Amino acid sequence: MCRVPWPIPRRRSHLFLDTKGDETGGLVAAKLRDNDVTNFSFDYTYQLTDGIRMWKQESADGARWRTGFDIFDRRPYTGALESSQGVQRIALADEDQNAQLVISDALGHARIRIGVDKDGQPRIEMLNPDGKVTYHAGQ
Repeated sequence: MCRVPWPIPRRRSHLFLDTKGDETGGLVAAKLRDNDVTNFSFDYTYQLTDGIRMWKQESADGARWRTGFDIFDRRPYTGALESSQGVQRIALADEDQNAQLVISDALGHARIRIGVDKDGQPRIEMLNPDGKVTYHAGQ
C-alpha cells in the first residue's frame, strides 16, 4: 500500500514495491492541468521521497514539451515515516529545445546552471544562495 499521497491524478500506473509491500517508485502516466505527463521514479526506502525521477510533459496540442532527469537528496532519516519531498540536487532538462543542467546546494538552491538554447547559444552561470548570478560565461 502506498503511504504517500500521489500528487497528480493517476491515469495509468505501475508501482514498484519493496519486500514489505511499500511503494518504492513507479511508472505513472497522467493528466496534469492541460498537459500529458509521464513520470518514472525510484524512491528512497527509509524516508519516502523521490531519489531519481525521469519525466516527460507535453501540452495537449503538442506545441510545448519538457523532458528531464532529476536526482534528489533524501531527507535525514528520523526513524519516523515522513511524507516530504527530497531536496533536488541535480536537474537535467530540455524544454522546447532549450537544454539545461542545474546543480543545487544541499538546501536546494540552484548554484550552477549550464545550458544551450534552441539557437545554439551556450551559457554557464554560477549563483549565490539567493539566486543572484555571480559569474557567467556566454551570452
